[in-house]
Amino acid sequence: RLKIDYGKGSTGSTDVLFCQGTGEEVVVREYMNYEPKQSQLSAMGQSGGELTIKGSGQSWFSFFSIGFKGAYVEIYLPADFAENMDALTIKTVSGEISSEIGLDIRENLALSTTSGDMRLPEVQAGKIQASSTSGEIRFDSAAAKDLDISTTSGDITVRHARGSTTISSTSGEVRVS
Repeated sequence: RLKIDYGKGSTGSTDVLFCQGTGEEVVVREYMNYEPKQSQLSAMGQSGGELTIKGSGQSWFSFFSIGFKGAYVEIYLPADFAENMDALTIKTVSGEISSEIGLDIRENLALSTTSGDMRLPEVQAGKIQASSTSGEIRFDSAAAKDLDISTTSGDITVRHARGSTTISSTSGEVRVS
């Protein structure tokens, strides 16, 4: 199980990108356009078979200076890890969720963002839930027993959908093939 939280109370503008790892360990690399303090770095922990990566509690917006501090995180997954996860949960506020590799999740894949985009290649899971308020959601291929994708004003594109599929958008465009 892998849980990634860059949601409320954290550095919600952090983009999350999955990459193919070369070793046997999960590697997390953070990139920032400023020199961070130790308290602004993500924290990792493991408990009861669940690996957690959590963004710092620092706000990216500064009321005393002009500018925006940005960051992104690359998460390198070993091949056997990316293909055999029990569950994957990712939450961001305005950060993008994307992957360069296919993901095979045995149980649940839960993705949530307020205004960040989601771009994922081939994804298989027991259940896929993806929701965004205004971000675009795009799956090149999504296979699950239950597939539930929703957005309020963002566009949704699913090129190859397999399974019981529910897709909804209030004002965004929906494309499914």
